[in-house]
Amino acid sequence: ANPVFAPYHRVFNEFQFGGRTRAWILVRIFPFSKFLKDGKPIVDYTMGADKKDPKHLTKKNRTLRRFRQSLGLGNVERKSGSSVKGKSKAKGSGQARSAIWLFVNSHFEMAMDKEGRIKGDPGGTPVLDTILAYWINRAYNVLPNGKLIKVEGKDRNAALAATMRRVAGLLYSELLKELSG
Repeated sequence: ANPVFAPYHRVFNEFQFGGRTRAWILVRIFPFSKFLKDGKPIVDYTMGADKKDPKHLTKKNRTLRRFRQSLGLGNVERKSGSSVKGKSKAKGSGQARSAIWLFVNSHFEMAMDKEGRIKGDPGGTPVLDTILAYWINRAYNVLPNGKLIKVEGKDRNAALAATMRRVAGLLYSELLKELSG
């Protein structure tokens, strides 16, 4: 294996990505330096529309947004004229988005039953434990007796999409630590 890819594979090992998932992601994000400026993330601060106080600036991590978009998890809003309602459409690589969807679906959704019991071993790395905790929080409701019940329909789809974005965010932060440290 080429030593240039070694830091990427160290991070991918934490996620336990399979060969094809690694390939789809690596094709979209290599070299990671293309997302950085002078080796650092690009972060903008903007003033909110209803807050005119410079103390209330909104942090916008442009690098993370570009990274997510390269993995097919970016959104572009489209508005027509003066319409307040707009539509958001996914932007980026459909293949990379599918690879991440398959990863989340197989590692987390299919690994648990409707009551939140884990069928097998979903991981064991700190990164996978973080994603699993996030998935349980988004995809299950806690009943008064403490049992978990899986959400269905739009809520399930929202949980999948949010977990995919979380995976991309964790991948970004782990690669940033590995490649800039």
